[in-house]
Order: sequence, then structure tokens, then C-alpha cells
Amino acid sequence: MAVLAVLVLSRIAAAFAEHGGSLTDVEVREDGLYAMHALPAGSRIATSPYELAVTPQTCLNDPSSDFSKLDPAVVSRWTQTHGKALLAACLLKKNNYLVDRHAEDLPLVHMIRGDLNESLAGSQALLELERSLKEVSRFHDLLTESGVYAPWEDLVRSYAFVNAASVEVNGAPTVVPVVTLMGRGEAVADVVKEDSNIVVVLRRAVSAGDAITLPSSLHRAAFFAQYGRYNAALPSQLDVTFHLRPADSDYEKKKHRFPEHLVTAKQLYKDLADYLPAPKRRASLASALSFPHTISMNCDTPPDVALPFLRFVVADYADVSGCTGSPPNCPFVNEKTEKLAIRRLQLSLKEARQRYMDFAAPKVDGDAGQLLDDERACMDRLLADIGAPRPLVVGLYSLLTAVAALSAFAIWRSQRALWFK
Repeated sequence: MAVLAVLVLSRIAAAFAEHGGSLTDVEVREDGLYAMHALPAGSRIATSPYELAVTPQTCLNDPSSDFSKLDPAVVSRWTQTHGKALLAACLLKKNNYLVDRHAEDLPLVHMIRGDLNESLAGSQALLELERSLKEVSRFHDLLTESGVYAPWEDLVRSYAFVNAASVEVNGAPTVVPVVTLMGRGEAVADVVKEDSNIVVVLRRAVSAGDAITLPSSLHRAAFFAQYGRYNAALPSQLDVTFHLRPADSDYEKKKHRFPEHLVTAKQLYKDLADYLPAPKRRASLASALSFPHTISMNCDTPPDVALPFLRFVVADYADVSGCTGSPPNCPFVNEKTEKLAIRRLQLSLKEARQRYMDFAAPKVDGDAGQLLDDERACMDRLLADIGAPRPLVVGLYSLLTAVAALSAFAIWRSQRALWFK
């Protein structure tokens, strides 16, 4: 396999050179580009003619492309709202060999095959993957409505590749040969457009054998979801969702402080809920009428960033009617409100922590396992910071179920022994 990979990479580099590209003082390896000897900052290590790059505009300008037959206003809007998905569809239509080579090991591809859904359950990494999949799904629907055929799984594979391998050039996602092989993480080099070329320029000096990587501003979970690798040098961050619930004080007044379209949608659901079967209505109504607010929490800072919103949730409306924003954020109100807000924060974080199953959880190896361990530790740190240590056994319900099953089996064995005496 290693020999085959080297041959493929050699062919990629050769094809790049044949079409006017050049590599200077670097070698192509299976996991990226590496400096052949010490190089100073500002060195130009790779140059590609711009016409070798693939952008969303590549397909839009191709008369034989399905996209060229669509309403220009529609595709222009797509370039603004679904740039990466449009580029993925473009690569798919061009039968680009790069997608086949690079996409198979990416987490998004594993997700649609069901390989990660259980092992990453409840994690920030899975949330990031679900967001990407939702983006592809929305664009796939737009393509179908417009009469452009794109097989679902192929489009996901192509999008996973674009998400991991494209760079931004002139504000548009761009796939550049050989640059697609470069790793992401530490800011060693930048990709810039110079006249009719795309150039990779070293941001800092490197030593012989150093990997040439492009900068990434992602946190650990997003980095794993995009590239399939764990990077301990990146910050760890979790998104936690807090809710204004129908049971909260002055709910009817407070809900109007959220965006109007959200208020209207939830009122419509409430009006139509009478047509649902009673069990389903009781099970879903409280959740459906809650107003969510998601807050990103950095694992190295206290979680009290959520308190301004939670003060609004737990206080009487008269005390918080002057709070600003949508949803509102409130400064300190009074001691009673502060205690209630902290308690609500503790309960919300405990609920989020329960999603990470420690007991009876599937074993996760490699980078995904390291990431899950990080996320669990992060959530435990947030709980400790707010004065609520995590439960001794996370996944307690699974433990109780197992104990109950074993007890029932023991009773059955004892009863069976009595029957056959």
C-alpha cells in the first residue's frame, strides 16, 4: 500500500508539473508537503497556474455544464450561500480523481455509512458533522428542484473532500492541485493569488524535514469533523444549548424577546398540536415550544458566559424587561436571580454531560477516542467551575437497566430451580 501511495503521489506531482505547476525545495509525501532543507520565511514553495484550480465559477462558465443552463440569479445566490457545496457538485460533474483519492477516510463519509453515529453520540464532533450534513442536504434538495442530478452519497463524499482540501482564493472556495495534499493546523504557509498564479508562500522559516501546513482557526471538534485528525494544539470548545421553557416564569411575555419568525413558527405548532394524537402531543409540545439559545463555551474559561441569558430565563419579567439583545442578555439583577441562574446553568451542563456515556459506551480508538476524552474532561471542568461536580457514573440509566436485567434473571433462575425440585 505504501508503494502504491508513493506512485500515486508521484503521478500527481508529475501531472502538476506537466500543466505548468512547480514545486520548489519541497517533496510530496503521503501526508503532505515537507521541506527538503532549511528555508527562510517568504520562500515560494509551490506555484500553480490559476486555470488549473477549480472554483464554483468553473462549472458556471462551462457551456456543457448543467449549471450553465440554470437561472444566473439562482446560481449567483448559490455561490454566496452554498459555495463549498456548489464546488463539490462541480467536482462531481467533472469526475475529479482527487475526490476518489482523498474522501474515503474523512469523518463525514463514515457518518453517512453509520460508522460514527453511535461511537460519537452526544459529542461536539458529531454536532459539527451533522451541521455539514445538513448543509449538503439543503443543497442536494436545491439541485433536485432545479433538475440537476447528483447522487446523494457521491455529493457527500465530494463535499467532505472540498471541506478538507479547498482553500479560499479571492473569497471563493478553491481546489488547487498539490495544495490539496497539504496538512492544516500550524500556520507555516499561506496560499495567495499573484497575477495569474496561485502561490504557496512560507509564513515563517522552516527546517529540513518540517511539514508545510496551512493555518486553521477551528477548534478541536470542528477540526476533527473536517479533517479526521486530532490536534491537541487547538482550543477545545463545546456548544451548549439553553432554553426558555413554557414552565419558566412569564414565558408568554419573554418569548416575544426572541426573533419574530421563531415566535410565529412556535405559535403555529401550538395551534396545530391539537390535531396530534394525545401521547405524541404531550411528549413533544413542551420541547417544541421551548426557545433555544446555543452558547459556545471554551474549556479554559469559566462557564458563566451563559449567565446573562439564564438571568433572563429564570427572573420575573419585571426585573429583566430592560435587558438588551435578542435573545436578551442581562447584567446582575439580584441575589435570588443569580442563585437561580447558577442552578439552571448547573442543571443544563449536567444534562449535556449525560450525553457522553462512560458506562457501557462503545469503545472508540484513535483520534476520535482522544477527542471524546477531551470533550468529557472539558465538560467535567465546566461543571467543577460552576460548583457542580459531574455524576459519579455517567450513563447511570444504562447501569440501572443492566442491574435490573441481572436481578430479573437471578430471580427467574431461583424460581426455575424451585419448579424443578
